[in-house]
Amino acid sequence: MATTTVFLPSGTPDLVVEAFSTPDPSYLLDVAAPDDFGRVQIDLSEALLSSLFGEDRPEVFFRVWSGATLLADTEKTVRWHTRNRDTTFRLELRSLRLSGKPTPHVVRGRVHASDLKQGWSVEALDKPLRGELRRLASCPLDEHGAYELTYSRTDLRPPGRVLADLVLVVRDANGKERFRSQVLHRTPPTLILDPVLDEAAARGPSVFDRITRKVRPWLGELAPADLEDQEGTQLARSVDLPTEVLLDWIASHRMAHALLHDEPPLAIPPEVAFALWASGIRTPAAVRTLRSTEIRSRLETAAQTNLVQLAERDITTTVKALRSGFSRGSSTQPGRRLPTEPRTGSDLAAVLSLGLEASAVSAFCQQWFAHEGDTASFWEKLPGG
Repeated sequence: MATTTVFLPSGTPDLVVEAFSTPDPSYLLDVAAPDDFGRVQIDLSEALLSSLFGEDRPEVFFRVWSGATLLADTEKTVRWHTRNRDTTFRLELRSLRLSGKPTPHVVRGRVHASDLKQGWSVEALDKPLRGELRRLASCPLDEHGAYELTYSRTDLRPPGRVLADLVLVVRDANGKERFRSQVLHRTPPTLILDPVLDEAAARGPSVFDRITRKVRPWLGELAPADLEDQEGTQLARSVDLPTEVLLDWIASHRMAHALLHDEPPLAIPPEVAFALWASGIRTPAAVRTLRSTEIRSRLETAAQTNLVQLAERDITTTVKALRSGFSRGSSTQPGRRLPTEPRTGSDLAAVLSLGLEASAVSAFCQQWFAHEGDTASFWEKLPGG
């Protein structure tokens, strides 16, 4: 903790001292009012200084206000170097008599959420001694979750308070509350707060996202699925990625592209294809043989290891969409082939048709793809099982 005491002449009402860092960047670090003897104590925690300046420690100057009138500004005269832990200053008020507004208090940071979407917002609330929370400021999050709120100490109630007891709330596009901080008593006038809403967001960008961000500037209008292996090897060196990792990323795009142009077409996001590829499912035919439980298990594992960033509801939606696509693909239209079993290469429908009528083959395939559970429970559910 870096602490200094500023002595002011007594007798001037409503004095408030602001402490600013210098040189650039200049932050409002603390606000305090004098006691009955004119003493003002400025306390700067190590956590605050480290969040703003890293290992550096700034010099600090002071501004003294009486209401909306600026009485003193020491930027060019008196400075406190915060590496000197305990110091004392005595300021003479020369009555600059410059009218103005107190420096705004700032809360800024970034909200980390795996399902962050446009329309999310953040608001700063003040907790009074009694009564409901009062809103100080609100603003939308940008596409990356960043925000910056400003409010004035004159917004605090009752008048005379100089620091808020702040609560930060994050809401989604529907107005649903997604995060609420604890009460931050004596909130510093410059605060960096980065709420983390879920474990997936705390891990940072997924492997798939990090590869995509590195590669995108090099592709231009070229689709990832169109890259040849030789180009992938060259690109891996250019973006400083392991060659096998980038080739897997390209191959998963090819698999997604092949499924989309297969008969029947099946649309899956490249991120899902990357997760399936990493789990050992590496052909369109192998994708089409997966049951719902297998898809869910593979996607959950990929999300848990941060290969991809998929929330639980994203996984559920993907499983339902794939299962629906599989079911449509199991109808017996002329010339339409059903999925191929990956280990033997045998067409499932062709094998079944050796002993079953076409309608029974279609019914069996639909039940197989819709089944959730192990193989034994599937056979038990069949009529006569």
